[in-house]
Amino acid sequence: GARYGDAARAVASLEELQPGDLVFFPGHVGIWAGEGTMIHASGTLGMVSMTRLEPPTDADGKILRDTMIQGRRLTELSDFSSHLEANLAPPEAQ
Repeated sequence: GARYGDAARAVASLEELQPGDLVFFPGHVGIWAGEGTMIHASGTLGMVSMTRLEPPTDADGKILRDTMIQGRRLTELSDFSSHLEANLAPPEAQ
């Protein structure tokens, strides 16, 4: 079946991100919303929130911007769906 890497391509910098891209950090992931912001489950706030990364307007935004590992753009949603189905199936079904 399709692998996650086949269904997504790396995005090298904040400037290249488009709304909907996944943004990865150590132990954390968000969804790029555009205009310098991302949507994520904030551990600090205890809820889903929008955080500005570019330019950062608070400590969370600065930390996240400075520790971003990479962005990933989903290119083939059908391949990604197949990957999820294959890898999230109960063990007895695999």
